[in-house]
Amino acid sequence: MKYIVRIFVLPFLLIGYLFYFLYWRAWGIIGNKYDKTEKWENKFLIIIGGILFNSLIYGSISILLIIFTAYLEWVILGMFMSMLGGLISLEASDQGNDVAWLFSEITDLMLDRNPLDKQNSILPSKDPDIEIALKELDEEFPGIQIE
Repeated sequence: MKYIVRIFVLPFLLIGYLFYFLYWRAWGIIGNKYDKTEKWENKFLIIIGGILFNSLIYGSISILLIIFTAYLEWVILGMFMSMLGGLISLEASDQGNDVAWLFSEITDLMLDRNPLDKQNSILPSKDPDIEIALKELDEEFPGIQIE
């Protein structure tokens, strides 16, 4: 049973270190320009790399323990702990802000707005044309409240 678990777990460990390598390659290529760029594709790549890297850090210890304990239940528990640890550490790091940023960009895309155009926000606009139209409506219908 111990050898079956090793055969089952070692590929996950190797894949984790492959993602670790890819994460640092992405950080080295893109990370130097990270604060200067507004390209959401670059930020998305770094966020995904951060999730994989943090999962690797928290998961490696549990996976190494799993290899020597040889219980299938611990394999499953270790995989869940790896993902949970990665998410917790992601929220505790600076990348947690980027996750919130990513969700706002996804919302922009779903609402068919350009994610780089901050003029198209959900907040009320101070557009003069809208202000004039609201004043005209207020003059025509003085008792109606427009929010």
